[in-house]
Amino acid sequence: MGSRAALIGVAAKPFRPPLAFARTGDHAPAATPTRTVVMPRITIAAVLAAARGRLVRLSPIAARDAHRAGAILLDVRTDEQRRIGGDIPGAIQVSLNVLEWRLDPDAPLCFPQAGEFDRQVIVLCQDGYCSSLAADRLRQLGYAFATDVDGGFVAWLDDGCPVADASV
Repeated sequence: MGSRAALIGVAAKPFRPPLAFARTGDHAPAATPTRTVVMPRITIAAVLAAARGRLVRLSPIAARDAHRAGAILLDVRTDEQRRIGGDIPGAIQVSLNVLEWRLDPDAPLCFPQAGEFDRQVIVLCQDGYCSSLAADRLRQLGYAFATDVDGGFVAWLDDGCPVADASV
């Protein structure tokens, strides 16, 4: 019996992906493609510091007051975190994996508030790390006043800001 390639009428050729990616120090086997791209590495601490350098972060009290004055408050905590800690009254719950699509007015499933680029948008996560990165991404979409809560929901609770029973 012949090879599968011979049976379907094609010449047998070894598979060679067009490009291999390797980090510095990785050693590729001899049979890999000849071209290697070395990506520069940056730590998450550096990414976070750069994002925070572009934000004017708010204390929980300042975020609460801004929300009361009309700012959009986005709660990006997971359902489990909200189930345990509770909901923030008036906050919009949005998963991080769809955040940009919900705030881009050109996206088909955007929030009604999408496109209010002159309105302050405050992002809140559990501890204040993911929210910094998310707020920075919203700034890239045109939300010049996007920011986050320093310390996240943990600090929100510590400062006595309002929390309601979870809706999830």
